[in-house]
Amino acid sequence: MVARLTICLLLACLIMGSPASVSAGTVWEEMFPDGLWNAKGENVGPKVLEGKLVGLYFSGHWCPDCRRFTPRLITFRNLNQADIEIVLISYDKSEAEMWTYMTTTKMPWLTAGYKTPAAEALKARFKPASIPCLVVLSPTGKVVTLEGVPDVQNAPETCLHAWKAAAAQAAADETAPPPAPAAGEAGEIDD
Repeated sequence: MVARLTICLLLACLIMGSPASVSAGTVWEEMFPDGLWNAKGENVGPKVLEGKLVGLYFSGHWCPDCRRFTPRLITFRNLNQADIEIVLISYDKSEAEMWTYMTTTKMPWLTAGYKTPAAEALKARFKPASIPCLVVLSPTGKVVTLEGVPDVQNAPETCLHAWKAAAAQAAADETAPPPAPAAGEAGEIDD
């Protein structure tokens, strides 16, 4: 009887998936649970970020350095849109100012919204010392670089390749088995 119950439970898990796999969202759904918005104000699901590097662009229209850098980032993103998407994390002084900034500069990317829980959590997590700031994340949400602005300014032709290599290395490090302890290290059993 117990064996049959165990087999039934195992089959149910195989057919339906484990509870963790059913309820777990992607890293982007977890980071942006309320979704993202395009420059038209339309809500877009975070799945559009799947398989890409994601640049979190901390910026505000009131900031002269941001207004100078944004056109360069737009060009960079448009040339590399198959590999990277940008998400604006606004430091504007009002929601209206954020939307004006996005539309007047023709930002082709998304925003986490104005002072949304997701945007505020990312500000708290990364604590940019100044803006503009571009934090580049791997397709699995791992930090690739905190120095995206100088990378795009100084090496726009090569930085994407470097970011992709760093993301690939981070993914390889995640899947690599832990090294075996050397002789005499903790874990070794002496007889």
